[in-house]
Amino acid sequence: MSFHMYADDYQLYFHCQPEDALLAVFSIQQHVSVIEQWMTASRLRLNIDKTKLMWTGTKYNVSLLLLTSETQWCQSGLF
Repeated sequence: MSFHMYADDYQLYFHCQPEDALLAVFSIQQHVSVIEQWMTASRLRLNIDKTKLMWTGTKYNVSLLLLTSETQWCQSGLF
């Protein structure tokens, strides 16, 4: 997991193979949960409406993503 921070903008980066997409989603969800807990403890608020998950890769690799019914929302790019 890598990240980039700028002012009030945070970006998490996670590299995975298409067959590991579901594990990547769960890992990112866990990291976002930890960040949200920290923000709450620091009297800050994570704006879930602006929180997004975006898949990038070649057209072929993205087409290989094994998205189950639990992760269908990922196809829209929304988190």
